[in-house]
Parts: sequence; C-alpha cells; structure tokens
Amino acid sequence: MVDEWVHDDDRERVATAGSLALVREGVRRPDGVRDEHAYVDAGDEDTPEAVAVVALTPAGDVVVVEQYRPTFGEACVECPAGGVRENESFESAARRELREETGYDAPVDGVEVLQTYRPMGVARVRRAIVVATDVEPSAAGADPDADEFLDVHVVDPAEAMRVATTGDATGWTLTPLLLAERAGYL
Repeated sequence: MVDEWVHDDDRERVATAGSLALVREGVRRPDGVRDEHAYVDAGDEDTPEAVAVVALTPAGDVVVVEQYRPTFGEACVECPAGGVRENESFESAARRELREETGYDAPVDGVEVLQTYRPMGVARVRRAIVVATDVEPSAAGADPDADEFLDVHVVDPAEAMRVATTGDATGWTLTPLLLAERAGYL
C-alpha cells in the first residue's frame, strides 16, 4: 500500500521565510481519496541538503560552535553545520562549512560521511553527518556568513557528549556526536 500514493502536479510554495518554505501539494491516498499535504522545504529549492561536521583535532578534541538560536531564544552549542550548495558533495560542503564557521581546515583525506538521513517527516531535506579528523586552525581564520555570529570552542569528547546528552541539545549536536561515538571516533 505504501507505493500506491500519487502526487498531483499542483505543488505550490504558500509561504517563504529566508531559506524555509511551506509547500502545499495534492496527493491521492491508496484508498483513492484526494488529500492536501504540506511540508517544510528547509533549503534552497534545488539543494535541500545540509551537513553537520564532527570536527576532531589531532589531540582528539571536538571543535564546536556556540550561537544564539532565535527559534529557542537561547544560545546553543552545536557542531559546525550548513547547507550544501548545488553540485557540491557532502564532503566538500563539510570542509567549507568547517572553515567558514570555525577557521579550521580538514585534510581532504580526513573527511568521511558517516550517515545521511531525513531528520523530520514534515521537512523535505536530507542531512549528512560527516567526521573530519586532524583539523587544524587555518591561517585565514573563520569567515562566517553575514548572519552568523559564532563563538568557537574546542572541548574534550566527554564535554561534547555531556552537552549533547543533557538539556535541550539541537539536532546539529546530538545526532552527529552520537553517530561519531557509535563509529568509534569519540
């Protein structure tokens, strides 16, 4: 029955705010009834993908960013993360976002995609969790986007996991660190 759903060709962006859009479309359920469905398009129309980076120094410490999230009304400690550009691999996006947000560089051969997943059933976006090992500060430093105000912290793995597993960790913290721990990186 799951393959009997039919999507109509009437997709419409009914509201947009920044890189988010609320999209409405008609669907026909397996029982033949036409229904309305809405979802959040959480990225650019052409590249609804994002990446989070578990960045590890040669000493095994974790590079994280702290930023204020208006959605929650508080500062959150997260793994560096951001959108994947058109024709950009998850690995390239991870290296770019890490450099832009933290000023750290990852060697090309030190970047591995751990997992891709869809974080919510109401958002049409795919995320990748990437581990970057042997990251080092770059001479150029950080170059965040104009709307990013970030504090960079380097913490030991135990502290990173404490932040991820206590309180209200965001999906940019909890999921990446748990996957990295499971893969033996932490």
